Amino acid sequence: MSDWQRFVSRPDLDIMSSKPGLGVTFVTDADQVEALRSEGYRIVVEIEDMEAFYASRIRGPNFGQFHTYSEMEDFLDALHAQYPSITTSRISIGTSIEGRTIWAFKISDNPDLDEDEPEILFDGMHHAREPMSLEAQLHFMEWLTQNHGTDPEATFLVDNREIWFIPIVNPDGFIYNETTNPSGGGMWRKNRRDNPGSSCKGVDLNRNYPYQWGKVGRGGVVLRPVQRDVPRRVGGLGARGPGLHGLRRGARAHREHHVPLGRRHGPVPLELHQLAHAR
Repeated sequence: MSDWQRFVSRPDLDIMSSKPGLGVTFVTDADQVEALRSEGYRIVVEIEDMEAFYASRIRGPNFGQFHTYSEMEDFLDALHAQYPSITTSRISIGTSIEGRTIWAFKISDNPDLDEDEPEILFDGMHHAREPMSLEAQLHFMEWLTQNHGTDPEATFLVDNREIWFIPIVNPDGFIYNETTNPSGGGMWRKNRRDNPGSSCKGVDLNRNYPYQWGKVGRGGVVLRPVQRDVPRRVGGLGARGPGLHGLRRGARAHREHHVPLGRRHGPVPLELHQLAHAR
């Protein structure tokens, strides 16, 4: 294992991006910076206060141009009211640990029927501090509905696919950020689950699917939770949290149509996974 692989495999790093031979960008705090420097690593602080940095980029009150949880609900209701023939109303797939509804939404030419068509599922907000993953979905929903019947590509997709969305998988973490940082910039990532026997609160939902857990990822790096804010043992126990259970139930119920998953995170491009193969 190279020095770079050894560094990015550390369980205490919250990595945002990395380039072999060039460096690693990660979220950290003053204590970890001091510890890494004491080990001989060269650390360059790019953003001193991430909460203040992102809050300063918000335009307007109440999360600015980003939708809150309640605004997402209003958006889905308005979209269905405007395009009732190609959308469903909000569909609950369960509730979060703190009792908030996790909503799904479908766009298709016969949205209330389960037709023999290929299906795709888009989800967002596994990580509570990545609101762009919500915005990308809402923008795509708008494009599909507004252009159905006029744009050939949008029309084909709506008429020949069943397109599912789960805009916010992690409503508790998202609303926690809205509560603690109402002007934006909240950096909480996980859900709000209590972990018995640990002072560490919350589970990183994106690191808690049971299928292919702990396998070797790109560049030979073993994928695992960040030890500093996710107890390692939680990740190894399978899907934790109502959001993951509801998402997996929905995908498995439709697996005969080979549901791929379009997952969007804030700092990285669109990823595609075959969640329907989850065991």
